[in-house]
Amino acid sequence: MTGDPDAKISLMTRLQGGNASGVHNDDIDDENPRFINKITEIDGNTITLALPLTTDVRKVWSPTISVHETDISNVGIEKLKIVFPFTVYKNHFKEYGYNAIDITSASNCWVKNVNIHNSDNGILMSRSAFCTLEDVAFNDQRKLNDEKIDGSLYENKKEDLATMKDRKENLPKAQQKKVLRGEYSGHHGMTLNQSSHILVTNSRFYNRFVHDITATSYANRNVFSNITGFDLSLDHHRRAPHDNLYTNIDTGYGTRVWQSSGVGKGFGPHSGAYNTYWNIYNSKGTTAVTLPINNFDKQPEQDFGLNLNFVFNVNNKMKKNGDDSWLVEDRSRNLCTPNLHEAIKDYSENNRENEPMSIF
Repeated sequence: MTGDPDAKISLMTRLQGGNASGVHNDDIDDENPRFINKITEIDGNTITLALPLTTDVRKVWSPTISVHETDISNVGIEKLKIVFPFTVYKNHFKEYGYNAIDITSASNCWVKNVNIHNSDNGILMSRSAFCTLEDVAFNDQRKLNDEKIDGSLYENKKEDLATMKDRKENLPKAQQKKVLRGEYSGHHGMTLNQSSHILVTNSRFYNRFVHDITATSYANRNVFSNITGFDLSLDHHRRAPHDNLYTNIDTGYGTRVWQSSGVGKGFGPHSGAYNTYWNIYNSKGTTAVTLPINNFDKQPEQDFGLNLNFVFNVNNKMKKNGDDSWLVEDRSRNLCTPNLHEAIKDYSENNRENEPMSIF
């Protein structure tokens, strides 16, 4: 894409389902969307792709076609335990730098059966594709009420989130932030940045990061499947993360499922368009999950996004949070399958001759 900021704004708006809220010329950076695909046929000036594009193609965006190349491929990290010194989380952007795994410009790589303890950031994946993060567990050791505890035992601790909140509210304001910091053990758990066709599966969060699972910067066609957490946050970090699937996710207490961040003004709403959330539930809180809140009219920078799909047991009292462009299916009992990714994969494998290229 050219450096024309108006062209970049129109493309970002398109990836956000026509939502231009919070996008400004001054804040558009040099990151460009990438749509990785397989060419099945070339006939003159016509190129046939295995998978449909996630958006149309316009000349004003100056699109280009290039060979998908990465710096590393076919490299895996397996059966590893990474332990950092125990520290109380200082604050947002004030971390010590205890970062476990950073994968950049990779394809066909994997992280499997890895335990990460006391990290500020767990796994950061950038500009990568066709990788798998599987069987990853996050733990910590930290202080709550001046008592050091093992994160793996955190679920059994008598002081649950409700008690923490009560304790926080009864403290002077000057001390409330200290309690809030004590509830977090790090900044990011897993982050997909400008990456696509990544499978994150069978992973567990025994602690609470500021952002447990993050998708940002045009991350697309990724799958988050079979994930459990103590109080999980599905962070949508702006710059149009779109066309991703979240399925069979247990958010634990579910007090901050949609808690999202990212640089505020200028980078659009938290989410791009066409993400699907299938069978999201809270095993330790109320079974029903509250929808995200859209503040498009009053606070564009707080807008969650347009054209999103929610299929799970929805908190009926909070349905008003939604947007008319959302597909909301309240399915508390009669979901055809708990895991949409596994169902699609099984169907594709049984009908391979008639299906396009499978993502995983």
